[in-house]
Amino acid sequence: MEVENNFVNFDGSFNSNNLTILLQKYLSNKYFVENSNSWTYHKVSGGYSNTLIKAINVLTNKTFLIRLFGSYISSPEIINKINLINIYLGENQMGPKLYGVFSKGTIEEFLPGRCLTRKELHSYNITAQIGYHMGQIHKLELPFVKTPTFWDDVEEWLDKLQKEEEKLLQFYDKSENRCDDETLSQKIGFKVKRIEESESSFLQIFIQPVLFSSTKATPETTSIKELRKEFELILSKMNKSKSPIVFCHNDLHEGNIMYDEDKNTILPIDYEYSSYNYRGFDFAQTLNHYAWEYAATNKYGYNIFLDEYPNTEQLEIFFKNYKKTNNTTSIVEELINESILFKEIPHFVWCIWGLEKHFSLLCEQKTELSYVSSSFDRLSLYYYYKNS
Repeated sequence: MEVENNFVNFDGSFNSNNLTILLQKYLSNKYFVENSNSWTYHKVSGGYSNTLIKAINVLTNKTFLIRLFGSYISSPEIINKINLINIYLGENQMGPKLYGVFSKGTIEEFLPGRCLTRKELHSYNITAQIGYHMGQIHKLELPFVKTPTFWDDVEEWLDKLQKEEEKLLQFYDKSENRCDDETLSQKIGFKVKRIEESESSFLQIFIQPVLFSSTKATPETTSIKELRKEFELILSKMNKSKSPIVFCHNDLHEGNIMYDEDKNTILPIDYEYSSYNYRGFDFAQTLNHYAWEYAATNKYGYNIFLDEYPNTEQLEIFFKNYKKTNNTTSIVEELINESILFKEIPHFVWCIWGLEKHFSLLCEQKTELSYVSSSFDRLSLYYYYKNS
């Protein structure tokens, strides 16, 4: 019987017995010692959507990383894609070596180091390395569809969001659950107004940014219908751009970059969202994180530093080192302009991602509402840059 679904106990502790059985299945004799008490397991910070476990054999001092995929990675197609990417990267010294792939995750080489911080992105040396690594990523030729399939995923998030809204409205339309808009807003976690149409109803959502404010025009409200219209405008804008389609990481930020302090080197990790995509999106996604911090110590878990977007000198360093990989004939100025053209788009994408996560939790009657404030701040930043 497979034990691959039972690595984490209900109290959040690790099931050492099942983890040891997993390692025994996948590791060769030179790495595995037949002693169930010889392994220790420790949670590794970072990973965001994944659970990362450091496995140490105390007899041999061998160390491995067990990565358990988050719930959003569920379909065999997505898992196969991720595993294929990781195998390719490991074989080309662009990622950790893989020792095992299974239905819920991977067993990997444990890389020394830690994730970067947002402030460290501003180091010219780090900026140069990130630019170079992104150039290497964009040179990759992988056996995937050479069209920007990332946007199929974003559209799927919108579809899920709409279905979840319909499910919530059906629940609160029942006589025993019926409530006014103020009470409904409290239950949903942010201000909404129920709009009744001839055959259906929808939610008018009040955009309430928490950490970002601007005098530039941001709509007071939105709806899933309005978000779909923005999505179509984004697709049209990208299609008209001259940004080439390349293999992209799509989520390269400080938390997805390993830093070896002893060697002063970095390595991009976590390719869960990677696909062929418009090159400009990858530029903008990474450069935006010079001003957007994950894992902040405030109560929201993120922070915004709008005036710390890369300056001209930093952008030139980034793209000069990007060009060192010989993957483009574009000059540095053209690459900078391409990144700016896409600047607002990642904020829209992660707004949709966060709203869908929030509505999904509501439908499951769970109380974790940590995605709302960042979604509204993301949407506000989207309009801020769009209208700049």
